[in-house]
This record gives sequence, structure tokens and C-alpha cells, in this order.
Amino acid sequence: MASTVFALNVGPSTANAAIDNTPDCDNVAIIKCGAFSESELRSEYDKNTYGDLHRVYSAFGISRSDLSGFENGVVYRNGDVKIGDKVVATNAMTAGRNYGGTPIANTKNVGKYSVSKFVDEGQTAFIKMVNGKFSFAIVKACGNPVTGTPKTPPKPKPTYSCDSLTAKKISRTEFEFTATGAAANGAKVTGYRFTFGDGKSTTSTSRTVPHTYSKEGSYTVEVEIRVEVDGSTKYVSGGNCDVTIKVTPPPAKPEYACDSLSARITNKENRTIKYTLRYTAEGGASLKSVDFNFGDGSTRQGVTPSQLSDVEHSYARDGSFTTTATLHFNVAKEVKDVKCSVKITISPEVCPENPTLPKDSPDCGVIEVCELSSKQIIKIKESEFDASKHSKDDADCQETPEVLPSTGPESFVMGGLGLGSLTAAGYYLRSSRRNLINKLLNR
Repeated sequence: MASTVFALNVGPSTANAAIDNTPDCDNVAIIKCGAFSESELRSEYDKNTYGDLHRVYSAFGISRSDLSGFENGVVYRNGDVKIGDKVVATNAMTAGRNYGGTPIANTKNVGKYSVSKFVDEGQTAFIKMVNGKFSFAIVKACGNPVTGTPKTPPKPKPTYSCDSLTAKKISRTEFEFTATGAAANGAKVTGYRFTFGDGKSTTSTSRTVPHTYSKEGSYTVEVEIRVEVDGSTKYVSGGNCDVTIKVTPPPAKPEYACDSLSARITNKENRTIKYTLRYTAEGGASLKSVDFNFGDGSTRQGVTPSQLSDVEHSYARDGSFTTTATLHFNVAKEVKDVKCSVKITISPEVCPENPTLPKDSPDCGVIEVCELSSKQIIKIKESEFDASKHSKDDADCQETPEVLPSTGPESFVMGGLGLGSLTAAGYYLRSSRRNLINKLLNR
């Protein structure tokens, strides 16, 4: 059943509490039976059934290009226009046919009326807002336009906050700190005040600042955001606006060296020599690779640390040869080279167990081991070594003073028994950093 938007409001009734959203097909309607979608509204505007729709809308400042982008709301009989619970306009006026009022020229008896003549409490309507401000409304049930006094929304309360502080490590002592904050509704972030935890602070307009610490330790850094609001300056902190950083001690001075290069025969028939290289790489230094020159024109390049346990070379003849190892160390982003060498003599006239001595020397075959009972270095014949008496693995034994300096080359002479054949034993001197006895037993 069609409803009537306008009627003389002569007294209260139960109908007055209703919000109407049904088509109005009476002769008061600007658009007969109304329009309930934007597309339908534009279609009715184009059809212009009564021939005066454009003039009616123009009297309210409405053109066809305005007929989109609506919000849904209600025009109330008391003159309020609402979107939800929010009043966006007051003093609402509308237009209708055949009710007198203020005539609109060149229309079919259309005049402007107060919405107080609504029969119902209110009428659903398309609400046009421009930049958050009420522009006009169109009642859905009848297409009648509505104007009113835009209600200025209350000024929003300024908001501002310090949201976070993060740290980025640039170097051991230098860090970069970045603060994050927000301000709205008239508040403005104008700067930042950083406290670095080492007794120093700074104020900056940039939210990112660097800081260098003079010594190691843990430091808690805090930031306050400077905000201009209502003509005054406020400093704002927050639960996430501090961060703890740690400045580590400077690294130990890099140490790198070739401690020793030694050799032993592994195959007497083809004169195969196995090399053992010991080195130091500490305090940030690391061994990159090693190049070997075997002294007979042969080389082996680019041996990695993991390959050092398998460096062998076979000589084609008897004689004396000097093998040189060139160690390439990575030190503070540079490559440092260190060399050490060992002299190898292949001859039947040397001691197989201790090739630095003649084979008939009374000290031939003497080795240095650690006596378990006293933790002291002693010299015994290799043939007399007793694992139950002498410790080859005892940790304390390994910490006794070095027999030889830890750096520099060892001279090593290989000997043999019988013309044209090779026999030799590895001759190892003890170092405080290594278990050489274990090497001796497993050569």
C-alpha cells in the first residue's frame, strides 16, 4: 500500500514513531513511487516523468553528476538528518507537490516545505556528504530533495604517541636508533629527544640518529617524542620506546703463524713423504689456504685447512729437498702470507727414528714423552715406550713448557736402510698446543 510522506500533523499517533521506507506513489511525490538505488535514481532523473524534475533538483543545487556516492541515512520530522546515530544536518527542508509552501518556478505546483509535515517519524534517504560535510539528501520513498544546515562536527581531540624505538648495529661501538611516533587531530610531531644510557643525549628533528659508545657494556636507550599541541610543547614516551644494546669488548689481537712443518715417509718403495703442518690462527685470524713447493719442481696449490691432513708427495730420487709451505691467512679483511719449510734428506746414513742424527748415534731412537706419575717430560727409547707408564694423552702433560719455539721451520732428514730403499719414522717434537705423542704412536 502506498504511503503519504506529507500530511497535516494535527496530533500524535502510533504511526508517528515509524521510519518509513516504502514507495510513495501519491501525487505529492517528486518521483512517483520513489527510487531505492543510485542507478534507479539516475534512471528516474533521465526519464523526468513529470517534466520538472531537473528544475526541482536544480532549486536545491542538485545536478545529475551529483547523483552518486551517497550514504544511507534518515531525514527526521524534527529537522535532523542522521547517518546512523550521527546528526549531519539540522533545520531540514524538503519539496512536494500540491502543498503550497514556497513555490519553485516552472514546476507543476511544487513548493518547499518543512519536514515537520512528515507523517512518520522519519524517512529513509540518500545522504550526500562532500568532504565530510552534509550537502543534500533525497528521500527514497518519493524522490523529494532535502536541504538543511550542515552540522559542524565536534573538533576531534588531538592524539599523539611514542610507538617504538629500534636499534641497528653499524659497528662494534656505533649504533643507529630509529623512533616511531604518531600525532593527529591538530597535534604535530616536531622532534625527538634521545637518551643513550651512557650519560649523553641529543635532540633531533630526525627520527633516526647515530651514536658511538666509548667503551663496552650494556646500555638502555630511551626516546621521547616532542609534540606541538594546542600551542604548547609536550614530550611523550611509551612502553616500547626504549631498547637495550650491548657494546662488546674489542676483539683480541689477531695471531697467526706457521708453527712447524714436519714430514715422515709413508711408502719407502716410491719415496712417498707425508707432511704435517701446524699453525696458529686466533683473535679473528683464519687460515684461508696453503701452497706447497716440494723442492723438486713439483707444487700443490690452494690446499684448504680441511685437506691438510692428506698432503703427500713422492720423490723420484734420493737427495736433499727443501719443502716450503706458504700459508695464506685472512686477517682483518686482508690476506697475510707466512712461510715455513722443512729440509728432507733421503739417505741410508741417517737414523730412521731421529733423522737429525747418524744412524749409529746412542741417541738414535730417543723420543720425548710425558711420564704419567710426575707429569714431566722424559726421554726414552721408542722401543721402551709403555702406555701404562707414560701418558700420551694427559692434559697436564700437554701444558708443560715447550721444548722448541712454537714458530719457525723444523729441519727434517729422511733416512733409509739398504741401498735404493727408504725407511723412516716421523720425528715429532712436543708442542704445548698439540698432542704430539699421539702423533708419534700413529705415524
